[in-house]
Amino acid sequence: LCTRVRAQLRLRQTDDSEGSCKVSGNDAAGGCVFKEKEVGESDSADKYIKDAQDAILFAEAESKTFSENGLVFIDVQHPQVPNVTFVDLPGVFTAVNKAEKKDAEKVENLVIGEISKPAT
Repeated sequence: LCTRVRAQLRLRQTDDSEGSCKVSGNDAAGGCVFKEKEVGESDSADKYIKDAQDAILFAEAESKTFSENGLVFIDVQHPQVPNVTFVDLPGVFTAVNKAEKKDAEKVENLVIGEISKPAT
């Protein structure tokens, strides 16, 4: 999967021996644009993540390349995982034209914003 929308993977330890994995997505305003889906044994988490990315990008019509403020949540609960959160961000790239330069600046600001947060 290409990181077009920030993704937050939240691993949480639970006493439930079954465990669970859920995917959801919020747009820039924090509104739910991809309702939480539970990933079952026969489901593909990749498909739900891509669907959440697409829903966020569709909701934010100004940019089809990537989203500055949308966020895909992947919540995993299982007895054998640590309590930790990872954030996947769009990569910083070299721009070759003005439009790409604006996108590169947005991505750079997104990265700086994430790494400036407390407990990062």
